Amino acid sequence: MLEYMGVQMMLRLRLCGWIERGYHMDINVFNLHFKERIDLKLEDLLSKKAEILTIPNKTTFLYQYEDFNSLYFIRKGRTCHYMLNERGVQKILYTLNRGWFFGEIAAILNIHYTSLFSFAEEDTIIYKLNSIQFKELMDSSKVFRDSLMSCICYKLISLRYEIENLVFNSTRDRLIRYLCMNLDETDVEDGKWLNQRYRKTHYEIGIVIGTTRVSVSRLIRDLRDEGIIRIVNNAIQVNKDFYEKTVESFMHKTSLAQNRKK
Repeated sequence: MLEYMGVQMMLRLRLCGWIERGYHMDINVFNLHFKERIDLKLEDLLSKKAEILTIPNKTTFLYQYEDFNSLYFIRKGRTCHYMLNERGVQKILYTLNRGWFFGEIAAILNIHYTSLFSFAEEDTIIYKLNSIQFKELMDSSKVFRDSLMSCICYKLISLRYEIENLVFNSTRDRLIRYLCMNLDETDVEDGKWLNQRYRKTHYEIGIVIGTTRVSVSRLIRDLRDEGIIRIVNNAIQVNKDFYEKTVESFMHKTSLAQNRKK
């Protein structure tokens, strides 16, 4: 199942042209983390029209079902957007950095509430466009339209993959995928252990991969006992050989799948 997951991921990346164009880091969208992207022309355009909001670190600034009739653009910082059910169970939809819009569906469909919570993970500056400003820019600015459409498409691809991942892959496979995608390949310790790019608690990992903190803790113990990972100062490190063999297997399976299509 893990091999199937990898084949599908690599085929999708190739079909989108990301690998051929060298955009390897865009793989982070499959971990629900959208990396910073900078468009100075767009930022200058929005700064002249939008209301500027300053959100302090660790602040929930939008609540589920709150009145919502605006489009938001992250000028600086990082925001997390998640759902919460009546039992208090969270599911992260995505984490956004500088250069990303949110609220675009509500703005386009003229929906007046949000179904998500929005939380600033660090000090954040946001440009807020009301419905009139949004319509004016949609009519007058190709830069604005192109960037907005790009945001929507990236999110749709990510969410489609997330549905596939939750439906077809085991919790163990989802955890391994998360750990492998979150690696910093340049940060190697003792010649064979790769550090994680972002440190998360077991609870936070569970929110991303769709399981409980208890399940994450149990699976991490299992992976540690198998030698796939180790824990150093409460940080997870992945065995470099395991990671490289996993990637090699993904690429081999992708090649076989492509050959069968010829």
